Amino acid sequence: MIYKFTAFILTLCVFLSFSPAFAESKESTFDRVMRTNTIRCGYFTWSPFLMKDPNTGEFSGIYHDVIEDMGKQLNLKIEWTEETGQSNPFAGLKTGRFDMFCGPITPTPDRAKQAAFTEPFFYIPYIAYARADDNRFKNNLASINNSAIKIAVIDGEFAYEIVKRDFPKADLLTLPALSDGSQVMLSVTTKKADIFLNDSAATAVFIEKNPDQVKPVSMVPLRTLSAVIVLPQNDMAFKTMIDTVLKLQIGDKVIDGILKKYSQGKDIFLPISKPYEMKK
Repeated sequence: MIYKFTAFILTLCVFLSFSPAFAESKESTFDRVMRTNTIRCGYFTWSPFLMKDPNTGEFSGIYHDVIEDMGKQLNLKIEWTEETGQSNPFAGLKTGRFDMFCGPITPTPDRAKQAAFTEPFFYIPYIAYARADDNRFKNNLASINNSAIKIAVIDGEFAYEIVKRDFPKADLLTLPALSDGSQVMLSVTTKKADIFLNDSAATAVFIEKNPDQVKPVSMVPLRTLSAVIVLPQNDMAFKTMIDTVLKLQIGDKVIDGILKKYSQGKDIFLPISKPYEMKK
């Protein structure tokens, strides 16, 4: 009888040791950031949102300035930890290699299954462009949806989602996931492709360096993209903290100042609407 009772107790202890309620809980991103006083960023470069000087390794750009200011307001160090491709920037979040993705990623239904997103802190028009001397399209976006037209896209980039929905008949020139954003634009200027889809800010940087090379097919945006920061799923404390700082940066016009710095005097960004309007 004593033997049976002892065996039962041992079995119960083994069961409890593997029970989720008794298992050692995984440290949340919020708790890890608070413990280390550091936010680790994953990123990829995409001018003017995030740039990295190849000689000095120094970062600049909209996301860099916003997130570095965020670190100062939270009294936390920002560490630019890992450069990723565009096809799967969420792997590092899932495995804990970095705490948030600090670059321009557009929220989509498929991506929402893999990560969480902050509230938008500005918006970006997304437009179709052709060579400056190519007059086949004549302000007609529908004319792109043709098997004779080739669109340059980067593997895993948001443009591919638009092409599937808006221009399914068009041919594709697909560039590797680690390609720089300028490569899709160069593909059109060198006549490897006819069209590229891109945000107005990145294209403005390209046009400044390559004047009279490309033009918009239409100034009507294909999409208006939300500028967000990508966060781990199921960590509401961390998301609340980051969203709170972003709202403060919007209200204090920190975001406006950073956008002005990188806009080259052009209206290439759309600010967040004010939450209220004062009556005179």
